[in-house]
Amino acid sequence: MTPYGVLVVVALLLALARWRTRIPWLLALCLGAPASAVVVVGGQSVAAFQVVLLAATPLALWTWFRGKQEPFSWPGAGLLVVFVAWCTFITVAGPVFFDGTDVLLPDGGIDEQVADPTPLEFGVSNLAQVVYLGLSALLICLFAGYRRLSPHLLAPGLGVAMLLSLWRLGSEQGPLPFPTTFFDNSIGIDYIDGAAGGGYRLRGVFPEPSTLALYSLGTLAYALAMVPRTRGWTRIGYLALAAAAGTNLFWARSGTALVAGGTVLALALVVALVRAVRHGIAVMPVAFATCVAAAVALAASGRLLAYAGDLVGEKVVSSSYSNRTGADVFSLGLFLDSGGLGLGLGSNRPSSLWPMLLSCTGLVGTLLYAALVLTLVVRTARLGPWRPVVWALVAVTVTKSVAGSTLSDPLMMLSLGLCAHAVARARDDARDDARDDARDGDGEAGAAEAPEPVGVSAPRAG
Repeated sequence: MTPYGVLVVVALLLALARWRTRIPWLLALCLGAPASAVVVVGGQSVAAFQVVLLAATPLALWTWFRGKQEPFSWPGAGLLVVFVAWCTFITVAGPVFFDGTDVLLPDGGIDEQVADPTPLEFGVSNLAQVVYLGLSALLICLFAGYRRLSPHLLAPGLGVAMLLSLWRLGSEQGPLPFPTTFFDNSIGIDYIDGAAGGGYRLRGVFPEPSTLALYSLGTLAYALAMVPRTRGWTRIGYLALAAAAGTNLFWARSGTALVAGGTVLALALVVALVRAVRHGIAVMPVAFATCVAAAVALAASGRLLAYAGDLVGEKVVSSSYSNRTGADVFSLGLFLDSGGLGLGLGSNRPSSLWPMLLSCTGLVGTLLYAALVLTLVVRTARLGPWRPVVWALVAVTVTKSVAGSTLSDPLMMLSLGLCAHAVARARDDARDDARDDARDGDGEAGAAEAPEPVGVSAPRAG
């Protein structure tokens, strides 16, 4: 067990005393260092997020067995169950059906695997990915069954991740010491500390700058969406969180974040305009904010264009860009070669999410996953207090669509779990309201139809 693991285990023991209220917050706090290992088992580094979920699994199963919680009675639960079942089946069958097919080995680097693919065979990575998917599904169902969770659940863990990354920035660009070995303790991970051309890039407490950019963009979207929904010191806290995320995003110098951030910003503007028109909200505040943002962008256009140009230039001419593009194209070829079935989770590792889903889970798995995410996003977006969680999920999904092939990412799974919780509670509240209305209606009808007492006549008008 690593020194970081000792800290996590102590926190877990404290949380188990009141696990129903503390486990969700502990899981969210694991976002603070999601890539750091608690323990190494069979050559695989196990992070805090998975360790806490493993500890919570028997407790959750016991609660469901006793009927204290309904794990599958929320919109989208059927899609999740079928998705997990299909992924389990194809992960076991894929390496048998397509044994010896050249794939990009997950444990090998993308650059090396693109140049020299590895013949497919069932391995530890397949088993690990199925276990991680099962734990992620358990988390979503566990959160959906909670009677009360807060939309602020993501804030503490994301705040820790952003502050630790700023601490590392202060260490690498200033005199602050940073406990590097405490956090960089996972085996089998290549830690990337700079650009291919030798320039500086911040990676914070993550394995590489692109992962820091992924979490920073998700944090920025989440915090900015929380600002208009909070007051006082809470609002100031979210503004500080957004500033920290923006700083980390700048120093990460990620071309992926540049593309994904522009996409999320354009999507947010479209959503704001559509809501303003459909719900009769004044369009002027949106238009004014857009004009102010455009004016700021124009004033800083020189630096912004230079920054974007440097990122795009570095990325396009780098071998990393060509290898990652080649990995995605190669994976789409595997999808076609498998007849659309896929090779199984853990069998192939491209650069981005959707080529991974297509090559590993096939057309069936990809459609099921897309339907699950779309169902939760659309339904949760109707619930005002929970929209910041939706924006975090959208930002992470868009970013991973550009680069990032890990399906069981902690931030993505926690966001899906909170969305499942929100729609489950909204559905339960709607059912309770309907029952109350029906009961009130029956009472009024009964009063109106009640027979007049014998011997009592109604008063006559004048």
